[in-house]
Order: sequence, then C-alpha cells, then structure tokens
Amino acid sequence: MYLGFPFIHLGVWIFLLGRLAASPLPTASPTASSTESVHPTTDSARSLLGTPMILYSYHVAYESSTRGPQSVALYDCEGTLLAHSTADFARNLVKQGSGRLFDGRYINQSYCTCDSDQYNCFSLVDGPLGSGGQTLNSYTSASSDLYPIGTTLWITELADQLLANGQHHSGCVRVDDSYDEPHSGILSLFIGREISGQFLMKELQSDSTPIVHAQVADCQPREYTDRYLRPIALRYLLFK
Repeated sequence: MYLGFPFIHLGVWIFLLGRLAASPLPTASPTASSTESVHPTTDSARSLLGTPMILYSYHVAYESSTRGPQSVALYDCEGTLLAHSTADFARNLVKQGSGRLFDGRYINQSYCTCDSDQYNCFSLVDGPLGSGGQTLNSYTSASSDLYPIGTTLWITELADQLLANGQHHSGCVRVDDSYDEPHSGILSLFIGREISGQFLMKELQSDSTPIVHAQVADCQPREYTDRYLRPIALRYLLFK
C-alpha cells in the first residue's frame, strides 16, 4: 500500500479542480477487488484525453542507500520481530510500502496499520506487493484512489514516453495498489528505482507535479526491465 504523497502545489490544485469541474470524476465500484471497467458518468468526461489526474511515482525503499546504526525494530502485525534497520529506511518503508533490507530480503506493508510510535505492520515477502497482494511491476503497476484494483488504464502522456531503461512506454498501466485514504485525483506509478522515477518526471518536462489523463481501456500492459542505463542516466544528470 502506497502511503506517501508529496505536498501538492496550490497552482496544481487550481488547475486540476478547474479540469474536474468540467469533467466529473468516475465512481469506483463498491468492492476494491472488482475488475469491472469504471466509466465517467457524463459525455464531457469521456473526452479524447480522459480524466485529469495528478501523477506521482513511488518505488522500493533500499536500506543500502541509507546510513546509520540498525537501531529500529521492524515487526509483523502479530508483534513478531522481523529485522532491525536504520531509522531512515524504516521511515521510507512506511512511506513507499515496500523495501529491501541490507541482507536482500524484501519487506512489505501488511494488512494492519503501524502504530504511531512503532514499526509493527510489515511482512517478509518475495518482492514488492500492492495492498491486495498483487505483485508490483515497474512502469506497469499503479496506485489509484479513483479506480478499483484490476482496472487497466490508458495514460495519454505515457504513450511512447522514453524510460530510464531505454524502452518506451506503451501507455497502458494496471491498478495494482490503492491508497489507505482517498486523495482526489491522484495516480502513482510504481517504478522500482527512485532515480528512474525522477528521470520520468524530467522527461515529462514538468517543473512541478505533472497532470496526466487516464481512460479505462481494454489494453494489455507490457513488461519492462528495471535496469537503469548509464547513457540515459547521464542525460538526466547533465540536463536536469
């Protein structure tokens, strides 16, 4: 479950609310497990572009990218000790929902919620998982507060977009995750590495938070590699 959503600039909210006023948001089905298509309720909402949404990315938290003593205890929902980690990793793990420990094990947000003063809501897994237990795949899996898990979406701005792995995006994503609480009009794309998410935002030529347009579509998301190519990395570092 992805819980981290950055502060949204006031100008972005004004732009989004203006678009939403002319294009009402779709209504999701009552059950999160439903895979039925969710369609906008008015003709104006069924535009060529689709429903405007604020785009973020989220990623796997890596303990290897942090420093400091492994002084924080990580527990499962029953109170069983799973591991000790650095404080920075524990905080980022709560925000991102999935992480990789120093020893290579993956740890994920579980079915419960962490207490405010403890890290006691995790489970050891084979890889990053969404809130319903779905495997999260880079550039394919998304977290949404408007569409139920299993919905496939066409994202206009992602179609043929260059990615940090050298591939181009097909434009098709699948909702494999959800927010703990609804936050109107947000779509977060899961990207395994943080630097790859930063590259995508730069490629979208956004100095703030990008707005994308989503449509429910009968599309098949493609598979992408999670590598980060050095020539692409240099392009980001030199021209960001």
